[in-house]
Amino acid sequence: MKFSLIAATVATASAHHHRGHHYKHSALPKHPIYMYVKDLMTAKADAPFHCDYDASQDMEQWEYMLNIKRSVYVNGVRGFYQDRVVNDISEKCMSNDIMSKFDGIKALHHKIISGDFFAISIDEHKSAINDMIEAFWSTIEDCRFVVPVQDMITWCQNNTDKCVHKKDLLARLYENAVEIFEAFFDIYHIATRDTMCENNITTVENWGKFSYDAAQIYSKQLGFDVPLDSQKEVSHESIKEQINHVIDAAAATWPAHPSCPFRPVYETLMTMRSYIKDEIHDDYFSIKKFAGK
Repeated sequence: MKFSLIAATVATASAHHHRGHHYKHSALPKHPIYMYVKDLMTAKADAPFHCDYDASQDMEQWEYMLNIKRSVYVNGVRGFYQDRVVNDISEKCMSNDIMSKFDGIKALHHKIISGDFFAISIDEHKSAINDMIEAFWSTIEDCRFVVPVQDMITWCQNNTDKCVHKKDLLARLYENAVEIFEAFFDIYHIATRDTMCENNITTVENWGKFSYDAAQIYSKQLGFDVPLDSQKEVSHESIKEQINHVIDAAAATWPAHPSCPFRPVYETLMTMRSYIKDEIHDDYFSIKKFAGK
């Protein structure tokens, strides 16, 4: 028995110890693990603050927020498609050129907060609203939001086993374990970074990286394998009708005995628990029998 052998080894070591071989406690502080733990637990002296902040590429607030939105959307889409791209998202999508459409709203906003309400003309108001409507619809057209939405719905309808029933989920997690771990590590690094000296450009890039990693993790566990073609023709059915097709397909393929995709993990842990419990039980009585002789 394993535990019987361990007990006999410990008893032999103990006998040698009592014959005069004493452990050198002074060697412990020299151990690398001890030094590593001590370094973690010891408070660091405050270093003098120094910040190399590059403000040369900082943006005006509205432009800054627009670039964050673009970075999150474009990188999220690329991550979801796992860089399988036929036609990428247009460079016009939420580009800085669209900022001119906000000039009228900015002027209205300035007059409102300064209390100059009666200086706003009806033509100025109409022009600002028309520019905003044009910016809204041109963004929808340039960014092609409908393509990833429809690709996801169509793929899900054709792959309800993966999308709805989560078949082979553990196998996909195992196959993509390295990439998923790297993405999680990258997300952790971004979320815990020091932003004290971070300029606007770096912040926009980090938002994009976070979005890319999160979308990639979701796509890999899902098994999504459609390439991005932002110029493709899309269905003219409503999103509601397309989702109803997915529901119908999922109901038609519903398993007779549905189970949790992590059930094999639970069963393996229970088997290991029973095995260890039996081993300990057998070895305990073997040691007890051995000690009684």
